[in-house]
Amino acid sequence: KEKINTEQDVRNAEKLKRLLELKAELNKLNEGLKLNNNAVVDELYLRNLKFCLSKVNMLDDKITAKQNEIELLKTSINAGLNPPSDATIENAESLEKEISSKTEEKKKLEESISKVANELTQLEVQLPIARKAKKKFNAPLLIIGVVLALIGIVSFPVLSYLAVFAVSLTVSGVLLALALVFCVLAFVLRPNDVSSFNALTDRINRKKTELAELKVRESQKISELSTVKAKLQAINTALNSSAAVIEKQQELLDESLKAITVLDDERKTEEERLLTEFSKYQTAENKNQVETALEELNQKIAEQKELKQQLNFILNDLNGISYEDAEKKLALINASEISLSEDFDAIKNEYEQLRNRVTDNKSQIAALTAELRSVVSGAENPEALKAQLNELKIKTDSQKEFCLCVDIAAALLTESFGELRRSYGSVLEKKASGIFEGITDKKYNNMSISKSLDINVEQANVFGSREIDYLSSGTADQAYLSMRLALAELMCAESEILPVFLDDSLTQYDDSRMKTAIAFLKEYSQKTQIIMFTCHSSICEVSKEIGAECIKIVE
Repeated sequence: KEKINTEQDVRNAEKLKRLLELKAELNKLNEGLKLNNNAVVDELYLRNLKFCLSKVNMLDDKITAKQNEIELLKTSINAGLNPPSDATIENAESLEKEISSKTEEKKKLEESISKVANELTQLEVQLPIARKAKKKFNAPLLIIGVVLALIGIVSFPVLSYLAVFAVSLTVSGVLLALALVFCVLAFVLRPNDVSSFNALTDRINRKKTELAELKVRESQKISELSTVKAKLQAINTALNSSAAVIEKQQELLDESLKAITVLDDERKTEEERLLTEFSKYQTAENKNQVETALEELNQKIAEQKELKQQLNFILNDLNGISYEDAEKKLALINASEISLSEDFDAIKNEYEQLRNRVTDNKSQIAALTAELRSVVSGAENPEALKAQLNELKIKTDSQKEFCLCVDIAAALLTESFGELRRSYGSVLEKKASGIFEGITDKKYNNMSISKSLDINVEQANVFGSREIDYLSSGTADQAYLSMRLALAELMCAESEILPVFLDDSLTQYDDSRMKTAIAFLKEYSQKTQIIMFTCHSSICEVSKEIGAECIKIVE
């Protein structure tokens, strides 16, 4: 029986082995991505880091702009007090043309930087795939196979002339068979395509160098533009200078100095917040170290996502087996002498024969037991046995009646459930489809729900439905949320309105889905009160933007 039960496990041995290897690889990767609270770096944590970093970069840009503004004001005030010798209208017009030209050059540089940055991102996404890419064939094995095939073909007429025909045929056949084996192995035992990975790495490095050069050129262009603007400002101020103008510019300078102090304090606060968030992973002294580490984290998160996808594919093939059961089954297979070479049909026939023997033995035991009881029956009082028999019969009749009632009740419940399903099944699907269409911004427009609450969805303007297991985790969560809201509506009577409580139901959503879902729930809350608990600040910020009430419960 144990051999029969392990038949399918033996056939799945390779999948089990691959499953555990991928799990070990994922665990190793996650070990290097552990946070100090024992959580693991994921896309949400990465988005939070990028959000904090973008705030710091934005403040840096504002500070730089404000510094340039201060320099312009200082230059302008100085020019008003000490007019330059070239303060003429002709020079001002020439400088304006130069500013226009340099602005256009700066715009082209920004477009080039954006294009190169996008290309670099696409190449980095391909890097984990290229690392595991295999060559089309094993060149040495293929060459050996071709050489053996040529020798076999050439040797046949030569050996036929020098030796017996049968001998030449045998030798040539062996050589051709070996050639076929090596050719097949050349396409099975394929080495890693290192050249492809190195070529992609070189392209990435070249793109990074190109991006760095473009940023340097952009910085130089900004500096040149700022210098020319300062000259123009100085000439305009000299041409239109007056005590009132200079006094107004001095006021603007004082305001800019105060503003840059405020921006600098805000920038320090945001950088501290960034470093505090990043310290959950590792320590960093400034934002530049965080930016460098983010490139490595992006690659690791891409590898993590790919490993999870491969694990999900194998788990689906193995009917969702747990990793503990997979280890036990693989260990049992390795420890046993069972292999695919076993004749499982013969084992099953033997098992049936043994079962028949067990049945025959049980029958003999029952016959001997009955005989034994008949022998010792005289030792008991027949009247007492009859009384006991009557009592047991009464109890049996009572229990039979109870069982009959239970059978009737079960049949009625089954019929009632079917009637309930027929009455409300279409209503549930209609409500859920309407909610799903709103929560996905009309990307999906129909949802079907089976008796066992399995979900299929249809995408707008796309023929055919798809099972929920083949959707992304974000879309699947949207579908389940739609069904829950529809069920909640059906549970309520028309005269009663009950609140809906949600606990971090949007954590699997990307930014776009999250904003659409929150906007939908805000509109949906006009029907019934919706209370959602979350520990993610990004969800709170989006909720505030659309006008939802947000209450912070715990500091």
